[in-house]
Amino acid sequence: ALQILRPAGIARAISSAGGIARDEMDGDFQLRKLPGCYAVGEMLDWEAPTGGYLLQACFSTAVAAARGLLKTGINLPTDRHIPMALSSP
Repeated sequence: ALQILRPAGIARAISSAGGIARDEMDGDFQLRKLPGCYAVGEMLDWEAPTGGYLLQACFSTAVAAARGLLKTGINLPTDRHIPMALSSP
């Protein structure tokens, strides 16, 4: 069984560590060795203290990758979207 003796403190309060290095991607977060594959958020080798920084990085890198994907001219299938209706009581 794992026994926790005490918290490690704020200096070690990192939510993730390691991941894909920045030089493995282009400016749109597309993997250089695997074109068409993008890495964002916690997939990246990026560390930050607690306080919402990682959440913001996830959102921002996802937007940047989506913009990069759109620049490729990809045609996304529209026939696969599931119709959804919103209703209120």
